[in-house]
Formats: sequence, C-alpha cells, structure tokens
Amino acid sequence: MFLRNAAAAALPLLLAASVASAETAALPAEKLFPFLQAYYNMPSAQRDHFQMAYFMAIKGDAKSVTAAVKHAEGDVALAIASNGRITPLPSADDLKNKRQIALTAPKGTSIGITIKLVPNIVPAATLDAAYLAVAIAQAHDGAKKAAGLLSLAVPDYKTVCFDGAPSGTAVLKSGKSVALKVQTSTDAKASVCFTPSDTPDAVQIKFERAPSAIYIVPRPK
Repeated sequence: MFLRNAAAAALPLLLAASVASAETAALPAEKLFPFLQAYYNMPSAQRDHFQMAYFMAIKGDAKSVTAAVKHAEGDVALAIASNGRITPLPSADDLKNKRQIALTAPKGTSIGITIKLVPNIVPAATLDAAYLAVAIAQAHDGAKKAAGLLSLAVPDYKTVCFDGAPSGTAVLKSGKSVALKVQTSTDAKASVCFTPSDTPDAVQIKFERAPSAIYIVPRPK
C-alpha cells in the first residue's frame, strides 16, 4: 500500500492510499492517523471540548474495506461508518507502542483519509453556545500546537457548522434571537454556522431540527 501526505500540517488533512498487488496491508497507526499523538499529548483540560475525527473516502467497494489495530492478543476492529468516519480511534497506548493498522480492501481500491475537528457534544435541537465557543478555542489552539513549526499553514478555526439543520438561531442574553447564517463550510456545503465573535453574548443555539453532525471549521467567507 502506498501512503502519501498530500497536505503537510494543514487540517483538514487529506492522505491518499491505494491497494495495489495485495488486499491487506499493515500501516503504522501514526501514519494512518496523523496528529492523533499530538492531540493525546495535550493536557486533557485543553482538549476536553473537542476531538479529532478521521474519515475514509473510498473509491471502490466501500463495504469490503476493513481496518483493525493489530494486538498480540487479538486484533481490535475499527468500524467504518456510512459517511466514512472511523471509530474507535487507536489509543494513546497503541501509538506509543507503534502498533500497526491492518487495512484490507479489494485490489485496486483507492482510499483517502480526511481529518475533521468536532465538538465533544451530542447534536441536539438546543446547544450551549458557551460550550461551542470553548470547543472552537481549544481546536484553534490545539491545531496550531499539533502543527508545530508549520502552524502558519493551519486554518484559523473560528466557527462551527451544523450539517442537516436547515436553519437555526442564536439566543442572546437579552432573550433576543438572531438567525444563524447559512454559509459554505470546508466541504463546500451550504450549512448553518455559528461564529462566537459575531454574537459574543449568545447563550443558546436552537434549531427546528437537530443537526446530524457538527464540525469546527475556519470562518466561512
């Protein structure tokens, strides 16, 4: 399997891989999950409001692609959801011990890995604005630290966008409601988004329909 880093340090990060002559390849966990060790190395109080999410983009028979962390006592399967998200992620111990990921796919399959940052909050019709603001701030600072000397290449995370929610409002301390803007996120999708600096006195974010997913992104233009 050939693994190529297509965007050094920048997040979301795209990696490309292809299964050539073999159906199963063993890859170091840190290669398939870049920056995850840096995330684990951060003090928990600096990352408890956000997490890293890794997604596979598969060209080929996606249902036939499997991944597992190799352990002496038995492999630990990694689930690949319909949207490509991989769970659970390798643990800090897996990375420390340089465990391998067994990646199996039909011959000729092409696989890309994209990293996204997500708040540690369950999508719901009503969300705490302050929690989201902290998640954005932690992700912003954490991404810069993870990139190290290449931190200038990291996007300036300032916003959260809500997939699957057609509209939303920010409820302010005064009780007034302000409609959230529909903006283009990093996936070129039109999404309802919340930028704390636009409404610093927001206390809640409300939707008629709960979002299906929430992503921390650079401020959309």
